[in-house]
Amino acid sequence: MKQMAMIFSLGLFIATAEGAQIKTVRNYEDIFINASIKEPNNLMLEDDRIQQIKAPGNTLVDACNGKANCKLIDDTTGILTFLPSPPYHTRAFTINLLTEKGFFYNVRVEPKPIASQTIVFKSYKNPVIRARAPHTSSYEKVMVGFLRALVNGYLPEGFIQIIPKKPTVYKAQKTQLTRLLTVKGNRMQGEIFEIKNVTNQPIDARESWFNWPGTKGVALAKTHLAPFETTRLYRIS
Repeated sequence: MKQMAMIFSLGLFIATAEGAQIKTVRNYEDIFINASIKEPNNLMLEDDRIQQIKAPGNTLVDACNGKANCKLIDDTTGILTFLPSPPYHTRAFTINLLTEKGFFYNVRVEPKPIASQTIVFKSYKNPVIRARAPHTSSYEKVMVGFLRALVNGYLPEGFIQIIPKKPTVYKAQKTQLTRLLTVKGNRMQGEIFEIKNVTNQPIDARESWFNWPGTKGVALAKTHLAPFETTRLYRIS
C-alpha cells in the first residue's frame, strides 16, 4: 500500500507541476521540448528507461552540484537529469536518446529562462500497421496498390523516384535503419528502407516500431532476422 501511495504521489506531482511536459512519442521520432537554463531538468520514460545519450560537446553542465557518484542518467530509474551550458542558453540543440527497449528518439531542446522542467515520454499505444482512413474501398485499393508496387519494385505511372545522394541512417540498440529511396506522386509518398539486425542474436522486428507520425501504411519483407541479416521496410505517408 505504501508503494502504491508513492507511485500515486509521483504521478500527481508530474500531472500538476508547473514545468511538466508529457509527450506521446514514436520510435525514431523528432521530439521538441523546452528546458530550463536556471535549474536542472528531468527527462523520464513511461515503462522504459534511458540507456544512452549523445549530445554535442559542451552542451550540458554538471547538474549534480558536486555530489559524489552522480551521473546524468540514474542507474536505477533511467531518468536523465540535465542542464544546458551557458553557450547554449540561447541556442537549440539535439540530444540523441536510446532506451533499454531499443527505441531511439531525437530530442530537440529549446533552452528557456523558465522553471525546472519534468518531461515524460509515453510510448504510442495504438500503432497503424495497414492502410486506413478515410475508410472507403476506393481509397484502400489505391493505398494497397501503391504498397504492393513498392514491395514488388515497380514505379506506378505518374510517380517519380528520388534516390538520396547520402542515405540517412538511424541507429538503435538492435537495429540500423537506412533510407534507400523515396517515391512521390498522386499526393502520396512512399519510402523504402533497409533494416539490419546489428546484434549477434536473432530478433523479431515489428511493423509497430515504424509507426511514425503521418504513417498510412507499413510493411516488412520479413520480421524474423538472423544476426546481421537485412530486410526491407516499405512505408506510405
